[in-house]
Amino acid sequence: MDAHYAFQSCESQVRLWWDQVHAGRNGANHRQDGDKKPYTIIMPPPNVTGSLHLGHALSSTFQDILARFYRMNGRDVVWVPGTDHAGIATQMMVEKQVESQGTTRADLGREAFVQHIWDWKNLYGDLIVEQMKRLGFSADWDRLCFTLDPDMNAAVNHAFVTLHDRGYVYRAQRLVNWDGQLKTALSDLEVTNQTVPGTLWHVAYAIEGEKEGQSIVVATTRPETLFGDAAIAVHPEDERYQSLVGKQVRIPLTNRVIPIIADCGVDPEKGTGAVKVTPAHDFNDFDMGQRHGLPMVSILTDDHALNDQVPELFRGLKGSDARIAVLESLAEAVVGQTSIVHAVPISERSGTVVEPRLTLQWFIDMRTMADKAIDAIKSGKMRFVPKEWTNNALQWLHNIQPWCVSRQLWWGHRLPVWYGPENSVFVARDADSAYALARKQWGADVVLHQDEDVLDTWFSSGLWPFSTLGWPTQGFDFNDRYPTDVLVTGFDIIFFWVARMMMLGLEMTQRVPFRDIYIHPLIRDAQGQKMSKTKKNVVNPLDIIDSYGADALRFALSSATCGKQHMRFSLNNVEHAGQFINKIWNVVRFAHARGVMTSLHHRETVLSVPGDVKDPVNQWMLVRVSETLERINGHIQSYRFSDAAMAVHHFIWHIVCDWYVEWAQREWDHPERGAEIQRVFLFILGFMIRIVHPFMPVISEKIWHDLTGEKGTLCLTHWPEYCAHDTPVTHAWGLVHEVIIMVRRVRSLFAIPVGHGLGHLTLHHTCSEVMRCVDLYQNGLCQWLGLSRLGVEDTEPLVSGQLVFSLSSGVLAIPITEAVDTDAALLRLKKDQEKEQKEMRALEKRLSDVRHQPLTPEDIIEDLETRYGDKKATLEHIDATIQTVSMAI
Repeated sequence: MDAHYAFQSCESQVRLWWDQVHAGRNGANHRQDGDKKPYTIIMPPPNVTGSLHLGHALSSTFQDILARFYRMNGRDVVWVPGTDHAGIATQMMVEKQVESQGTTRADLGREAFVQHIWDWKNLYGDLIVEQMKRLGFSADWDRLCFTLDPDMNAAVNHAFVTLHDRGYVYRAQRLVNWDGQLKTALSDLEVTNQTVPGTLWHVAYAIEGEKEGQSIVVATTRPETLFGDAAIAVHPEDERYQSLVGKQVRIPLTNRVIPIIADCGVDPEKGTGAVKVTPAHDFNDFDMGQRHGLPMVSILTDDHALNDQVPELFRGLKGSDARIAVLESLAEAVVGQTSIVHAVPISERSGTVVEPRLTLQWFIDMRTMADKAIDAIKSGKMRFVPKEWTNNALQWLHNIQPWCVSRQLWWGHRLPVWYGPENSVFVARDADSAYALARKQWGADVVLHQDEDVLDTWFSSGLWPFSTLGWPTQGFDFNDRYPTDVLVTGFDIIFFWVARMMMLGLEMTQRVPFRDIYIHPLIRDAQGQKMSKTKKNVVNPLDIIDSYGADALRFALSSATCGKQHMRFSLNNVEHAGQFINKIWNVVRFAHARGVMTSLHHRETVLSVPGDVKDPVNQWMLVRVSETLERINGHIQSYRFSDAAMAVHHFIWHIVCDWYVEWAQREWDHPERGAEIQRVFLFILGFMIRIVHPFMPVISEKIWHDLTGEKGTLCLTHWPEYCAHDTPVTHAWGLVHEVIIMVRRVRSLFAIPVGHGLGHLTLHHTCSEVMRCVDLYQNGLCQWLGLSRLGVEDTEPLVSGQLVFSLSSGVLAIPITEAVDTDAALLRLKKDQEKEQKEMRALEKRLSDVRHQPLTPEDIIEDLETRYGDKKATLEHIDATIQTVSMAI
């Protein structure tokens, strides 16, 4: 075998095997247990324009772990993949491509432009799918869905018409996020608030009917919107302004007067305590305007220019130009200004400032649907993991607002709405149905035209858990696999996607869309910073796959320590995962060197549990197998992927590789114990490969082929089932195993070469089984550890003249010989102690600082607390070792 694992050749080879056996297809596993329910996961669809990023890799790795685990446990697993048409992102990308060719979207017209997008999608749209396959994801790729597929469109139209028929859908003029460059409404998810320096201007509004010069001063960051003011608002309990409530003020630069009103939504401590109310251009002001019946004065065009509702001098001006012109004209009306830092809404798509704009749009009333989702969560029909996210979801659902679902785009599901004579409206599943409704109303054929807008991308995504299973047709997939078992996604789209799937699922199917919602954290860099191109800390997963292999990236992601909101990612983790893979490879090389790989090409050898095991070491190993299996099962079933990965890592690295392989090598040809250790070793090798498989499927599948001769079938092989418990014999060997570990630590601590003997070590213990174990393996242990003898005594050890280390039970005494340089060891330990103390004090100070800062994100505090706890444990270990060495001198 090669000295190192060659991931490049193995990955292409193993993918070919999986394709040949249709590994991800339901029914491919002929050993499905008929009494077990199917297991279904719906892949969150990445944008068709996208390229694989670490977020995709993380989420899909978790999903693949679940799919492979439950498939090997006999469940009929379907993991449905798909991609999202990503309305705005895709239209923008193709629009730029068209413009580079010397034409525009408008020049082409709707039909031709949409065909351009379809051509682009057919050519490049599945690139991300191929990239995901490189990570070894075992989705049923034959089921690949696209949110604009004909079946998806039929489901979207059916859902919209059903919601309309039930009274949820309506058309109204309301405030929306408006992108002036793209000239469309945006969802909240497509808007980011950027913190920027700004100015708070204090503007005086003259009070009507009062003596000249008497005014009320408002504070505003947007003086150019004063032409849309409908009132000045103050808090009803603010004594400064109580006498002014009900009076009129004149808007500067205009002849229009507006009232002073009292509203509890005003913060008397902010600015001057008086605010201008501009209902058509501010969401909070819109709500206040609704409460007080104020007029909606819209002053912006669809590209954010001032319109004909403002004085002629300012018409056509945009943004900062409009602001400068208004401020110059206001002159003495500006009585002060303050420098501030504030949040400005920016379109994620165009990068321009988003303005609230009053437009005629289609909305869905979500209140009733939200209440159903709340009931389902509270009753336990849907469960958030971690449970802390439950309150976040409930809070958002309690505060639900109408959903603006229309977008002024060409790419997407066109609204199934047709308009006829005298503003008649017909909502129907297709054009034929719309014409039939019109004919019924008008008694004759009439001319209809379909609404130009498309539906918000999140509407089709909200149907994803059931539309991908054939809904609204009540077919086998839908009846057998819905509700799905789990949704795996990041917390950043709980409100925009997860909640909408809940609400639409309950409304459309009367059932929850999924039973569990596992919310994974978002990835940050090794320092906890958000990844961004400007910070130059973005990690391309495809580069990692090219350099380290898919398995290394998968294991690095699945084993990383996760907080509630963020997890840190470092290339050091990937490099360690690569080292771990080579550890596994070396175990197999050992088996290959012993002739195992050529003589045992049948699966029963590595799947069969060895019976009649008498050797204490082998008994102890089998108990560790049982414990590890129980931990991994519990962790995966509870979505504790990091804990599961580390349980795999601990068993293979610290139990199998650190000493068992070397022990097996020494015992392999033993005339009495050799045959048994060979049987146990082969079983452990088979166990090891199977528990690795959900996390690192490529190397495990490759080794499985080398062991059994089968190609691509490990993913269809049954998961280990084994149970063993500790006995007095295994407890005894467990203590001997602690001795082995402690001796190695002492050699490392005192820099004692392997060739230098440690003399006569004494294990102070009273158990007869421990004595028998030591006697049984006396020669092998002494030869392996470099001892003259390992004794067992039922006495208290002397403290001086020897190093005394506490074990789980009993103590180990190691005499201080010339090979043990205690002075050098203490010097190193104290340097380590000083270093750790310094770092711990710095962490203590930083933790104290952030705890006193009310706006500190919870994940930062959580991360610091974890690091502080780890540092404290390290320091306590160093302190204890210093004490042990000092007492021995």
